[in-house]
Amino acid sequence: MLPFGLAKFSTSMASPTGEASFDARRHVDRAQRLSPVELTRSVLARIDRLDSRLHSYATAMEEQALAAAGRAAAEVASEQ
Repeated sequence: MLPFGLAKFSTSMASPTGEASFDARRHVDRAQRLSPVELTRSVLARIDRLDSRLHSYATAMEEQALAAAGRAAAEVASEQ
């Protein structure tokens, strides 16, 4: 099971033939190796690095995102 809807992410970047692009597979593979907190920190760092040019976020809710990632990590740990 992929965290944070990455299964949806991987299929949303599919080619017209229905196969996920190499780039999408690389991102999903990396996400599977990261904890929810590490993945969230990575995404937040990317937002911080790029948003001054893209202006794609009105507000990046870092504390809430990290808290949700912590809850997800605890849930995954309790299932193992």
